[in-house]
Amino acid sequence: MVSRSTFSIASGWISLMSWVVVYTPQIYENYRLKSGEGLSLFFVLVMLLGDLTNLIGGVMINLLPPMLLLALYYTSCDVILLYQMYIYRLKPDQETDERVHLLPKRDVSPEELHNQHKRQRFVNFLCTGLVIATGFIAFIININKPYNGPHEQHSDWKGQAIGWTSALLYTTSRIPQIRKNNVTKCEGLSIPLFCFALSGNISYVLQVIFESTDFNYILINSSWLTGTVGTIILDLVVLGQYIYYQHWEASRLTSIDRENT
Repeated sequence: MVSRSTFSIASGWISLMSWVVVYTPQIYENYRLKSGEGLSLFFVLVMLLGDLTNLIGGVMINLLPPMLLLALYYTSCDVILLYQMYIYRLKPDQETDERVHLLPKRDVSPEELHNQHKRQRFVNFLCTGLVIATGFIAFIININKPYNGPHEQHSDWKGQAIGWTSALLYTTSRIPQIRKNNVTKCEGLSIPLFCFALSGNISYVLQVIFESTDFNYILINSSWLTGTVGTIILDLVVLGQYIYYQHWEASRLTSIDRENT
């Protein structure tokens, strides 16, 4: 019989790989457009604070090692995004670029828009395949590993306080981005960032649950679980915005095409 430890490890690796690929599309999108206007500055800043408090709190309560590596990786990616936003806004000709995502998209044919979405779906499919393959390999490697109880943790009021602060920051970080999306119509936003964030957060919750459902264990991890569930809900809101504005843009282009013919 497959142990709970096997499922926990596999979920942990899925979470880890989700977060490894999560920032890459947005970093590339910023580089391609030479602009960071697709993201809210406050979203990235609050995320950075959340990642830092998550890292510090995780060390204090001896959080699972993959989670500590993730927190360190998140922090590094936040810094890269902030650096991109900083250097692109310092450019002499950046005045035009800063407004590019606040303007309507250039008129393109429905066929061209379809091809763009097709290429994007292909890239997303590759990243998704990598995440699933990582989880499958981790499952196969650890399929016979016996369950030896939950990872040893200790509760510390300082670590818990930092953990709850991190949860609050993670949850509220999405609000500036949601408001910005209403202005930019999600222009310049790489939606795989939030899709893989959903994958990473959901698999993290599963990792904790598979590790142990003991009350004390769940209580120690309650701040991280609360922050994770909160961001899952708001990431679904962002995903809903993206789908809505994609449909709105496709309808707009179709109407323009009909008027021209």
